[in-house]
Amino acid sequence: MPEQYESLAKAIQDAGFFTGGVENKGTWDRICINSKRRPNGLGCTGNSFWVSRLSNGWYLGTWGGCLYRLLDESRLAELCIRWLTRVPDGTRPDFDEALKRQFDLMPVSEEEFEAAIRYEGVEGP
Repeated sequence: MPEQYESLAKAIQDAGFFTGGVENKGTWDRICINSKRRPNGLGCTGNSFWVSRLSNGWYLGTWGGCLYRLLDESRLAELCIRWLTRVPDGTRPDFDEALKRQFDLMPVSEEEFEAAIRYEGVEGP
């Protein structure tokens, strides 16, 4: 697992939750954060969302298509654990308003996220 995800995955797992492997999306990657494993151990269930580390910060996405940037990167694990603890059952299409306020999640449009991904692929001098 890439270094940028290792400490997050450990904190999630230490709290009793689960992460998937790194999903390579071409010019960017992400990991899924999940509240539960299926009874047979094959795959995850419960509530889930994904996180991605780009050069300008951490992004979170829901399966409902909502995108956010976390401005205080030191609180990423806390945010993930708090959400899965609060809502362990059923994947939600978006984070609730209390969580968004508590962690100052900044909404990001798909265009802004794609621009950040494009910037990721730009080579430096």
